[in-house]
Amino acid sequence: MFAISYERVSDPKQVEGYGLERQAAARVALAAKRKVVLLDDESYRDFGISAFKGRHRTHGALKQILDRIGKTIQPGWELWIENIDRLSREKPRIAWNLINQIIEAGIVIVTTQNEVEYSKLTLDEQPHLMYVLWGEMQRAHNESQTKSDRIGDAWERSRKDAAKGLRKLNGICPAWLEPVYNDKGELTHFAQIEDRVTVVQRIFQLASNGIGQWTIAKTFNGEKVPTFTTPSNNSKKDQIGGWRAGYIGKILGHPAVLGTHIPKKLVDGKYVACDPIPGYYGDPIVDEATYLKAQQCRTAKDTAGPEVRARRGKAHVNLLNRRCFCEDCREPMAYKAQSAKKGGARGYLTCSNHLVDKGCNNNRMFHYSWFEETILNHVDVFPLHELFNDNENSGELREVENAIAGLTLKMAEIKKRQDKIMKLILDADDAEEETAFRAERRSLAAELKSFETDLAKLGQKKVDAEFILKNRPQAQSAIKRLKEEMESATPTDRLMIRNKLSALLKTLIDQVWFDGKNGHITVTLLQGLINYRFSVSPPGSAPKKNPMKLIKVIDLRDQIGDPTQGLIRREVFTSGTDGVEDADRRSAFNKLMN
Repeated sequence: MFAISYERVSDPKQVEGYGLERQAAARVALAAKRKVVLLDDESYRDFGISAFKGRHRTHGALKQILDRIGKTIQPGWELWIENIDRLSREKPRIAWNLINQIIEAGIVIVTTQNEVEYSKLTLDEQPHLMYVLWGEMQRAHNESQTKSDRIGDAWERSRKDAAKGLRKLNGICPAWLEPVYNDKGELTHFAQIEDRVTVVQRIFQLASNGIGQWTIAKTFNGEKVPTFTTPSNNSKKDQIGGWRAGYIGKILGHPAVLGTHIPKKLVDGKYVACDPIPGYYGDPIVDEATYLKAQQCRTAKDTAGPEVRARRGKAHVNLLNRRCFCEDCREPMAYKAQSAKKGGARGYLTCSNHLVDKGCNNNRMFHYSWFEETILNHVDVFPLHELFNDNENSGELREVENAIAGLTLKMAEIKKRQDKIMKLILDADDAEEETAFRAERRSLAAELKSFETDLAKLGQKKVDAEFILKNRPQAQSAIKRLKEEMESATPTDRLMIRNKLSALLKTLIDQVWFDGKNGHITVTLLQGLINYRFSVSPPGSAPKKNPMKLIKVIDLRDQIGDPTQGLIRREVFTSGTDGVEDADRRSAFNKLMN
């Protein structure tokens, strides 16, 4: 006959105490009495895993035992435990399912404390053992439940005191802060680490300007900006060091930059956020407007498709990516770099279908830098300057944009909460709990509808504010300033400038069509309301200067009006592909028509 033992302590500190020693001593004493071979006496031990929530069944050594029963652990073997509470402290109903599973598999459970056997035979012949077993399960659960309630109440009082500013919960804080203790060893406040705060502020500045986490990390590593962690000797990954996109993302989403702490509590094995504690970490290191703008930029990237989320490299090579199409096959143009004999690599736009031999005959390669130069140099011809207003001094517009960013973030949070509540409704244990969750979901739906109304009003305010600013004389100088800044900017600043140029260009330009056969590039604005056609160099020629010239303008503004008079409705040009009128398109349309 063979036996295995299972020993468990719920707190890692008990490993250094008497807990395991006591269980081991009982095991040795029992082994001297019973005529069985004790196997794996060191194998099945759980350190710091509680049996109250059943984690040991899914992650610990007990899981190994359960997985091996019927395989390497055969019927008739004995499982030695100090007492039933080592096996489970869950609710008796759940604990019984576990114990019965083991017994029905033919395993004999033996408690080393009082040498009681629980098996098919003993439970059948001695029915009173069922009452003993059930009492042990109830006692174990009650002890853990009482302890859990007391700890929970203590933490709840601590959280309330922290919310009132009476104390700090513990010394754990973000990497740009450090705990400060008084002479009595009491935690009084958190102090800012100046150089790290400067780094965090820069992260938010870059993120709010559309720079992605990966690019920020790459920039910091290139500039050898010190990280917030000290490389350890235990981790090769840590020894390599450097910034990573995931860590940048954690900083961007951390409310501690606003001085706010969001404590969490464990509910049914999952950590749930409690009410925020503003000012817990002291003064904010980032203003709320910048924080919300950064969240909005992150949300836009997360909800975009894979082609939008793709990394744009060091310099955002194509300002009009996802706007350039082949005239022949209607598929997107691809950016391709080719080395040149002199002057290094050059970028070209070519049909993506032709590039992978999918049947398109448009084999023309369009010089990208000349194409970009042509677009930016025609701001006097294009109505693009309407969208390049330097709005940095417009307090009203900035206020509206910040309000939109904040409202958008709140709406995203409500939608996430709605999804979580739906899962809670499906998992609800009783009708009363389900009713409460459904009531909360209806409340969130009403709040979301109110936010949508407010967002629509803010959208109109933004359109009005931009319309007022449309004729400001700074428009053309802003473009020139951006172009000049690009020439001498650092790689990171250059990327920020190009991001801004790209976003503004795409607000008005719908498509750019590349006709290789006729050597034309056609820029389409507002779904064909205005078209600008440029000629390029003849096939086979190799000009040294930009040969692109504007050869034709197709303007349909005089065709807008009453459909009954044979004219085109405004909505044709101000609506997207879904037929819903878009505020940005309406704004651009109004600027063009006035």
